Amino acid sequence: MTVRDQHRIWGDRASVRTIPCMTTVTATRHNPAICNFHSHLCRRSKPKKVALVAAKCKPLFILNTVIQDQIP
Repeated sequence: MTVRDQHRIWGDRASVRTIPCMTTVTATRHNPAICNFHSHLCRRSKPKKVALVAAKCKPLFILNTVIQDQIP
């Protein structure tokens, strides 16, 4: 499968997009769960941007599990 066009996100939502990105960068340095997940993806030869986007979704999965299981 070849990629014909690279898709880019742009528009007036830049300030909304930067908040999760900056929190993810901080979490990859200080949160052990997200740090391990991010480094695991990088060790598996994933591009850094792909690993960052996957790590950006990880807190949402953790939060969803906490709410679902009613863990304090």
